[in-house]
Amino acid sequence: MRILNALIDYQWTDVKITKEDLTPDLLKAFMDCTHGIIDLITGLYSALQHEALITDRKTKINEFFVRKVAKKYYPNLMKTIDNIDAKDICKQSDIEHERTISKIKNKPSDKNMLIKSAVAKITAVSDNFKVSSIIDVSKELYETGNYSVTDEKQFTRDVMKVLSGKNIRSKKKPDRMSKDVMMQFLDNSTQDTN
Repeated sequence: MRILNALIDYQWTDVKITKEDLTPDLLKAFMDCTHGIIDLITGLYSALQHEALITDRKTKINEFFVRKVAKKYYPNLMKTIDNIDAKDICKQSDIEHERTISKIKNKPSDKNMLIKSAVAKITAVSDNFKVSSIIDVSKELYETGNYSVTDEKQFTRDVMKVLSGKNIRSKKKPDRMSKDVMMQFLDNSTQDTN
């Protein structure tokens, strides 16, 4: 754990921990007590320093002392960490993953949402058109146009126009401002503020 290598530079006890003291047993104790969560590692390290200072400045920090301090200062957290089972976490993650995939698979497409909306709105205001012809025109219009769910009103209007025999205007893309015009605009606006 690199974090512990960095933390051992900050010690207030008389008996200092060296890099050689960071044995696999000591590292395992930290890992068992914190599950590698950096915030918990730093908190536990601080608690170790505090406990060593208030008990005896010559206390040697080892794996037993780490576990003792963790139980004293973080008793509820230790119970929670002891109850964590890696298999349960994996199962939970798999369940969430399956739910997400299920939601994506079951989400209706923009096309279907637009067609259903157009059918519902047109049949609500007019009995002049068959549902099948509304659906056919909607499908054809969706394939030739550039519609999304956000264009629901315009899509319904366009379907109604086609059904009524009127021409629809293609969606006009906004004109892009040239770089020169943009720079001139920015220069003018910065002069106005000065």
